[in-house]
Amino acid sequence: MNIKQLYLIFKSRFRLFIYTFLGTFLLVVIITFAMSKAYTANASLIFKMKGPDPVTGVSQPLSMLGNYISTQIDVINSYRVSLKVVDKLHIDQNASMQEKFQEKTGGVGDIRYWIADLLVGNLSITPSRDSGVLTLSYTSSDPEFSKLVANAFAESYLETNVEMSSEPSRKAMTFLGKKKQELREELLKAQSAVAAYLQDQGITSSVENADIENAKLNDLTAQLSVAESQSLEASNRNKAAVNKEVSPDILSNPLIQNLKIQITNAQAKLADLSRKYANNHPLMQSAKAELDQLNADYNRQVNQVQASLGSSADIYTKRESELRAAVDAQKKKLLTLNRSRDKLSVLQREVENAQLAYNNINLRVSESSLQGTSTEGDVLLLSAAVAPTSPSKPNILFNLFFGVLAGGFLGLLAAYTKEFLDRRVRCVDDLEALLDIPVLVTLPSGKPGLADKKKNAGLLAFKH
Repeated sequence: MNIKQLYLIFKSRFRLFIYTFLGTFLLVVIITFAMSKAYTANASLIFKMKGPDPVTGVSQPLSMLGNYISTQIDVINSYRVSLKVVDKLHIDQNASMQEKFQEKTGGVGDIRYWIADLLVGNLSITPSRDSGVLTLSYTSSDPEFSKLVANAFAESYLETNVEMSSEPSRKAMTFLGKKKQELREELLKAQSAVAAYLQDQGITSSVENADIENAKLNDLTAQLSVAESQSLEASNRNKAAVNKEVSPDILSNPLIQNLKIQITNAQAKLADLSRKYANNHPLMQSAKAELDQLNADYNRQVNQVQASLGSSADIYTKRESELRAAVDAQKKKLLTLNRSRDKLSVLQREVENAQLAYNNINLRVSESSLQGTSTEGDVLLLSAAVAPTSPSKPNILFNLFFGVLAGGFLGLLAAYTKEFLDRRVRCVDDLEALLDIPVLVTLPSGKPGLADKKKNAGLLAFKH
């Protein structure tokens, strides 16, 4: 079916189209003006970023704001908020509302929950697309009542938001309080352990004690080095004194040198006398006795030098042993002190960790205490609802426009449905489609002239 056929159908069924259009439009107009008026009051809320969690201290990321607002919409629609609205406005005490409750439910159930469902059913919540603004819209037949309910929902939600924001902090206070007491006891225990260890070990200052003991060790080590040198020297001199002919100590002794000279002179004297006298001569006997006495004095003096060197070697050796033992004892003492310092460092580190944990939990307790007593939530009232001056329903312009569209659509539908049920031939295309044969000649309507009669002798058609 082409445009020409459609136009011809519309033209022939125009009267039906007009009647249907006017009837539909008139019906929409009647319904529109028969509808009761409804008034919508709007209250706006704005969300701010949620603070850190009272236990973990983690803040909510900005990307979660959309999910947070969606959750808050569910909170507004919950009984926790709607029941507060019922109680604020005392709707459950209204006589007409009680009659409706009895009529609808037969008195079964709680009227507060029934009214809350009615209020939520007339409440519309619209979040802003690109911001944290939320609009609460309540619709009713009374503009003043719409304002009251919209504001009541906003106020009740703000109160609930404060309660929900502070409730985790109050609950966290119990946990954090116990944890704070535990950490305080651990801190006191660690501090007591350090004090007891210092007292047991007699440590006043670990750094000062270590410096003193290191200085002592260095001094003893230096003394030991000197003693070792002295002991070695004394031992060598003692060994050398065994051979009195080559011992420097014996040879350099002035008394021994003098005795050696006297012995030499006595030997020379005895040799001279032996050439003159016999061995039994008194002079020979006197010279021999003198020589023997000098030799005895010489040997006695050498023995004294050797004994002195041996005694000196023994003294230096003993001194070396004493210093070596003192150095070993000082090293052990220093090692013990280092171990004590290491253990003390561990204990002090435990005190520092306990102090840090206690400070952190104390800070968290203070934050939770502030949040738990805060009267400010994560939402602020941006604008309160006012009583609307014009109804939101019915929308006359929209309904009239809808009536035009609906009337036109139904008019066209009626026209073409009538044509489908009562098919007529209105043009050559209809005849060809109906008979499935080509049209050879068309005769014009009206009274044709002679030329036309000769030209168009008739409507001739044939089927191949």
